[in-house]
Amino acid sequence: HTAKKYFSSHYQQEVRTVSTMSSEQIATSIANTIAYDQVYASAQITNENIQPILEAATLESCHEALKAAWGNQKPRLFISAHDSFNVATDDIADVYDYSRRIEVLPPVDEGIPTFAYTDFGPKGALIEENYIEDLDLTLTRFANGVRYNFKQTDFEANNIQINLRVGSGRLAQSQKTPGLDYLANYGLLSGGLGKHDSNEMGDILNGHVIRLNFGVTFDAFVFSANCAPRELTLTLQTLTAILTDSAYRPSAMRAARSGYGSLYESLNSNPGGPIFSLAPRVMARGDTRFGVPNYATVYSRTLKELQEWIEPAFENGPIEVSIVGDVDFSTATEALAQTLGALPPREERDNDEADLVTIPAADHNAVIRPVDAKLGQVGVAYYWPVHEIEDVHLERRLSLLGRVVEDRLRKRVREEFGAAYSVTT
Repeated sequence: HTAKKYFSSHYQQEVRTVSTMSSEQIATSIANTIAYDQVYASAQITNENIQPILEAATLESCHEALKAAWGNQKPRLFISAHDSFNVATDDIADVYDYSRRIEVLPPVDEGIPTFAYTDFGPKGALIEENYIEDLDLTLTRFANGVRYNFKQTDFEANNIQINLRVGSGRLAQSQKTPGLDYLANYGLLSGGLGKHDSNEMGDILNGHVIRLNFGVTFDAFVFSANCAPRELTLTLQTLTAILTDSAYRPSAMRAARSGYGSLYESLNSNPGGPIFSLAPRVMARGDTRFGVPNYATVYSRTLKELQEWIEPAFENGPIEVSIVGDVDFSTATEALAQTLGALPPREERDNDEADLVTIPAADHNAVIRPVDAKLGQVGVAYYWPVHEIEDVHLERRLSLLGRVVEDRLRKRVREEFGAAYSVTT
């Protein structure tokens, strides 16, 4: 039932959003069908064909299809692990043999739990509202201090984008706990909520068109979400529940440590790995909050440290939420008033916090770090300061300048000299 619900919802959403599908997406879809010797079909036709198949599917028929696809060949095991684990082939074989002797019991169907986070108190009220005519957007503030930015667009049919910024992010991190931001990035959402673990949340959100991500940035904890208009209230309820009742279960640590392996494997197999890891710290005068610490340091971080760092921001930190997409102002405002707007008063943002990070004077001596000789490549990066970015107009001009420089470098370094394939600024 769970799988049926997921796929049925997915194909129905494809039909709802196809009217604003970009030319690039359409062209890519057509090219893929040609490459794989398939027949191109519209979202409407695909949905009409797939729904009867989903309806007729049973556990038995799916099991038979799996057995037919699996065949009688011997299984192959693929293991990915960090070098420090020292995993031997015999160890893998022993664990696999042991696992084959353990009886696998069918899961108990306990049904889908009722979402427990729908009431956050009396709904909030807007106390400020400023319409910016030339940009066609509305900047507002709730009585509890939550800042709310809104813009209705028709660029993507049946889709809403939400950006939620909370607290001060890496600026509020202690230099005594380097790597804590990586534990947050990889583990926070996997800890679930106080009344629902991550598996239950997966069941609750299954079939709903909601995508949710979390990351720690320089100056905020940032949640980004995409949802269908009909899912806006549930999405905001979920975000508010995370702020008010995050759980720091062992599953969060397991998910984080699983992600660490992929991170360090990527850094070690890329000539630019040391640049990505070390340059931000060098540019911040050795501030350990920036860059990527060594594996042992990140691995030593604890859930207790994470909770002590992140909870004060979730409970009292400044909040700014932006909603853009296929929804009107009154609908979005009502959903926010019942969720983030209903929270207790929030602190004001301290705009002077960025001053705590200083850029060192230019050092003309190159910072050199060795990489695995087997890569047969080197990575090179140049950094130089720019004027303080005081407003969005200067930021856009600098971004455009970067694009111009990148294009010129590409033509010289890649096309004329053939010295490098990837050149970015």
